Amino acid sequence: MKFSKFIPEIDVTDQRSWVWRDGFQVSEVFMPLWQLLTNGNILVQASSKGLHDYLDFDGRILLSTVMPDELIDRLETKNYFRLINDLKPDATMIPDNYTYTDVPLYQSWSQTIRLVSFANDFLKLDTPLIGLVKGANLRQMDWTIRKQVEMNYASFAIPARELFEEERLDEFLPYILSTLKRNLSKNGFEFLLYGVDARL
Repeated sequence: MKFSKFIPEIDVTDQRSWVWRDGFQVSEVFMPLWQLLTNGNILVQASSKGLHDYLDFDGRILLSTVMPDELIDRLETKNYFRLINDLKPDATMIPDNYTYTDVPLYQSWSQTIRLVSFANDFLKLDTPLIGLVKGANLRQMDWTIRKQVEMNYASFAIPARELFEEERLDEFLPYILSTLKRNLSKNGFEFLLYGVDARL
């Protein structure tokens, strides 16, 4: 899956962010799933029509699963599958998880293993998939990448907003890119920084 150099994220509750309606050329957008989950009426409409018809957008819609922790804990594979089948995005991230550096390692490993388990479950979908680079440390990030590559994932995103705000992105990014290149050197890969709109 080829990503554009910059992919805007829309706000489903604010039609001013639906810039294609004002004549701006947009080939693809990210749609945050959490906004739909916290706005029941909009979720019902979008699920009944599909995202393309609801947004009146003929470009590519990528579903973002990055969301608050309390929503992550509420969703199981069957919930994601139902939502994706109803919303009909052009591609979806695998489910997000939460890994923090200031908690015991067993907690972040538990979440990391859960992410890889979701990645395996999502192979049953017909929708193109975007793997996630997550982990509380480089070892966990390396493990999640390798496991997803073994499942033939070749498109990845890293939710990077917090790392960027903490000025730690430069610490992780070279290692992540090196790991992706090492594991996907033959067929190549796509990699996206998600949640960063500033020039690096």
